[in-house]
Amino acid sequence: MYEVTQLGKQIDPDNDVGASILNPIARAEARRSLSMNDVPFSGTDFWTAYELAWLDRDGMPKLAIADISVACESKNIIESKSMKLYLNSFYNKKLENGHAVAGKIRSELSKATGGAVNVKLFTLDKFRREYPIKTQKGYCLDDHRVKPINHGPTPQILRIKGRRTISEILFSHLLRTKCPVTSQPDWASVYVMYRGRSIDRDTLFRYIISFREHSDFHEQCVERIFCDILNYCSPTELTVWARFLRRGGLDINPYRTNSGKYPPRIRETRQ
Repeated sequence: MYEVTQLGKQIDPDNDVGASILNPIARAEARRSLSMNDVPFSGTDFWTAYELAWLDRDGMPKLAIADISVACESKNIIESKSMKLYLNSFYNKKLENGHAVAGKIRSELSKATGGAVNVKLFTLDKFRREYPIKTQKGYCLDDHRVKPINHGPTPQILRIKGRRTISEILFSHLLRTKCPVTSQPDWASVYVMYRGRSIDRDTLFRYIISFREHSDFHEQCVERIFCDILNYCSPTELTVWARFLRRGGLDINPYRTNSGKYPPRIRETRQ
């Protein structure tokens, strides 16, 4: 399924590959395996690129941190190694200024994803101010003692309890998945924000850690979590947001919601 990716392939670092290196992967392929008739969410994939550099017109190197937002309604996701290679290809390109860099990335990624892309560049000081390191408010599940499930996502264990409607934020720093091509581990903090009958915390925690051996891309894992909680717990409002640790100078932070609300943009301690 993913044989067209750049993973495991030798790349000439001096080859000016540009946008041709990008590997789009259709979202529809993974969504066919989810229990849904229509897409029940909106959202964004927030990428942070920490290794973006280019040359100004005089040949002086410049750098920035890029905040890249890809709408989940876009046709494709981008395989992350190809994104890394694409962004690294700017290091020897002469461009007028940061606005030109952001515009070029926006145009080329919009074409590759088949959807809306937004790109903002930050100096290191401005990024530090705009995206402080802190933990989202809520209840952390990580100290719960439960029986682990090691054979993949098991949504049927999810339970609700009580009849009262509540709103709460539950989270865990123990989401672990695997790359579907290399089987390398990916770690994340995952937040479940909902309104509805109370979700049993032990069963939600067991469900989250059942992803330990699950192979899929970040965006697809978050959509699976969203659909499973929606189908088995029936909240009236639901948001699932995962903040993955960076690999290759990139972190990917998919966000899915049916509430239309977006949380404050923060960085986790491990990011």
